[in-house]
Amino acid sequence: MPTIIKTPQVAQDYCGWSNYETWCANLWLNNDEHNYRVLLDAKECGDSTYDQAKWLREQLQCQLEDEIDVPCMWRDLLQNAFERVNWAEIVEAV
Repeated sequence: MPTIIKTPQVAQDYCGWSNYETWCANLWLNNDEHNYRVLLDAKECGDSTYDQAKWLREQLQCQLEDEIDVPCMWRDLLQNAFERVNWAEIVEAV
C-alpha cells in the first residue's frame, strides 16, 4: 500500500535559530508593536534569562488561549508548535 502522508524531516536549525518555530515567533515578536512591547517587558521580569523566558511564554500562552478558546484541531496544532519555541533564545536575542 503506498504511503500517502510522509513525515517531514525536522531541521535542527533554521536561519540561525534553534528551529523554525523559534525563528517564526521571534519574527512576529519583533514585527508587531503589541508583541514587541510584551517582549521588551519580558526583559524586566526577573534577573535570569529563565525567568524572563518563562514570563514571556506565559503571557503569549494566555494570548493563544484567548484567540482559540475552543478545543479543536487548530488549537492542538498551534499548541504543539508553541511548545517547540525556545523562549530563552528569543529573550537572549533582545
